[in-house]
Amino acid sequence: MKISFSVPTLPKSGVLVLLLAEGAKLEGAAAAADERTGGQLSRAMKAVGFTGRKDSSLDVVAPGGDFSRVILFGLGASDGLKPLDLELLGGAIAGTLQTLKAEAASIAADTALKQIR
Repeated sequence: MKISFSVPTLPKSGVLVLLLAEGAKLEGAAAAADERTGGQLSRAMKAVGFTGRKDSSLDVVAPGGDFSRVILFGLGASDGLKPLDLELLGGAIAGTLQTLKAEAASIAADTALKQIR
């Protein structure tokens, strides 16, 4: 698996992974992805009660907007994140993408991660 970093833009297609803090509304890249999918992400979140709780995820398959899937991962409370939490999250994301046999994915987080200790 290759990992690269780029300016924060939505991919034109493929798999998008969004990291959401608990209770946060869709902003930035997440809001743009929701708009591009015609509101499919917010409807899916509401349908299953996805709130961004730590260790939760939601896989939205073929949501439109040229995405093959959008996977939401909950961060929990953003003010309580620790470096180990992000390491474990990275492992969970990598494992999910490998299971799905995703060749590439874009990951976006609009949460301010200033208070990681």
